[in-house]
Amino acid sequence: MSTIQGLLMTQQRAVQAESASHTAPAAIVIENLTQTYVSKGRAHTAVASVDLSIGDGEFVSIVGPSDAVSRRSST
Repeated sequence: MSTIQGLLMTQQRAVQAESASHTAPAAIVIENLTQTYVSKGRAHTAVASVDLSIGDGEFVSIVGPSDAVSRRSST
């Protein structure tokens, strides 16, 4: 095992131990989120049954392809 692998494993164990001891309630909770949109008479599920819990002080970023932005035209 290399020194870098050993350091990464040690850091991973520290993060797991910190997560296990973290008992504060989540600041944001999303349960069973589903997003469906209709296009040309057909339903399309964009997101299905997503659960997310974000703790106080945690930073979260949600990213996707640059063309994933929803654009709607008023017709």
